[in-house]
Amino acid sequence: MSTIEHRMKHNLYCLYQEGKGMAKKDDPSHILIHSHETLDKALGNVERFAKWLRGQGVPVNCSEEEAAEYVQEYADYLVDKGLSANTVHTYIHSVCKALGRSEEHTSE
Repeated sequence: MSTIEHRMKHNLYCLYQEGKGMAKKDDPSHILIHSHETLDKALGNVERFAKWLRGQGVPVNCSEEEAAEYVQEYADYLVDKGLSANTVHTYIHSVCKALGRSEEHTSE
């Protein structure tokens, strides 16, 4: 079984493959990734989340469902670190996208 980080990155790559070259206005779901720059930033955000998960003792081969249970705690951690609301939103947005989850259940 691959690691949660690898699976999350794979999910982002798939969203990029489907969305590259497409105008954002032509993506009614607003889920796809349309530029390589956005993909690179999202991959970095996923790496930070995966590193944080490891630091929490979460097994590297945990499921997406298990990782999703930690998203709010991670958001709280980022806020406690003093990151701006915009930065926290960007980080969490990438993680939720990679996990195939909505952000509606997280708050910053």
